[in-house]
Amino acid sequence: MKQKSRLKKPLAVMLSLMLIISAFTALPVTASAATAESAAGAKSGKTGDCTWSLDDNGTLTISGSGAMKDYYSTESLPWGNTIEKVIIKNGVTAIGNYTFDGCYKLTSVSIPNSVKSIGGDAFSGTSWYFNQPDGLVYAGKVAYKYKGDMPDGTSVTIKDGTKGISDGALSYYEEMTSITIPDSVTWIGEQACGFLFASYVVEGFTEYANNNPTAKKYANDNGFKFVGPDVKLGDVNGDGVVNGSDAGILARYVSGWKQYDKYFNK
Repeated sequence: MKQKSRLKKPLAVMLSLMLIISAFTALPVTASAATAESAAGAKSGKTGDCTWSLDDNGTLTISGSGAMKDYYSTESLPWGNTIEKVIIKNGVTAIGNYTFDGCYKLTSVSIPNSVKSIGGDAFSGTSWYFNQPDGLVYAGKVAYKYKGDMPDGTSVTIKDGTKGISDGALSYYEEMTSITIPDSVTWIGEQACGFLFASYVVEGFTEYANNNPTAKKYANDNGFKFVGPDVKLGDVNGDGVVNGSDAGILARYVSGWKQYDKYFNK
């Protein structure tokens, strides 16, 4: 009897351990499946500093104050890839990387002036982008991406009022030799212009701007030539003429007349 009892005990212990291990192994799978199912049918949620909601007509609305989240693939988009319309509310400042990538049904995009930056490939694979004419495509106040072939020796002028230039917007074109950037631009994305691929740059690429600190920094950081405002040497008052008036202003400034600082601290 004792021998029979000793045989049953190890068997019972082994069975108990197997049940415990099975239970713990199954928990993450069940939780993961539940999370995936919930995400697939979700109608609202958070994205970075903002919130999103999706209605039954395929309209996605983003609202809040701040930047949206970066995404890395179509599969990671919480709203899926079948949205048809996007409405971004005022207060949202940034659209992340790959935010609407692969959303092939997307035909309508509304972007407020508060958005000053857009990540790389945010609208790739969308009907909205395919329907844009060739040339530099703008998304709200951001220069988003150049579409189509670029002629040799192209010099791009960013239109006044533009707030940002998207990641890679004008790169990978060896035909582009220069860019003119207005004072309104306060954000320039990674490798926004002047790059061929990786760290290779367009030889002789030049930036033209006024005294825009954002443009200057981008040029300095990437080793591009920067050309500021066309001011004649000695034209102190900026009237386009070098004469005795400029000499008088300079003499008074040197002697300590501080009311003339305005000419030297532009």
